[in-house]
Amino acid sequence: LFLYGTRMRWLFEELKKTPSSMMVGHFGTHEELANALAKELRAGDALLLKGSRGMKMESVWERAWKQVESKLAPGTSL
Repeated sequence: LFLYGTRMRWLFEELKKTPSSMMVGHFGTHEELANALAKELRAGDALLLKGSRGMKMESVWERAWKQVESKLAPGTSL
C-alpha cells in the first residue's frame, strides 16, 4: 500500500503500528511515489491509483510508466 500526501501521513503511522506482512510506504512527492511504483510493478500486475483530480495522480502514472515501459519485453503490458 503506497500512500501519498500530508493527509495520509497519519494513516501510514497507524498502519506501521499494526502487525502485518503488507508493505506500506508513504511519499511526499509525485516523483518519490512514481519511483517506488516503478520499482515494484511487474508484468501482469494491476494497479489502482486513487486520488482526487486536484492531486494530479495521472502525473504519477506517467512518470512510473516511463520507467516501467522501458523494462518490459516488447508486446508485454501490465
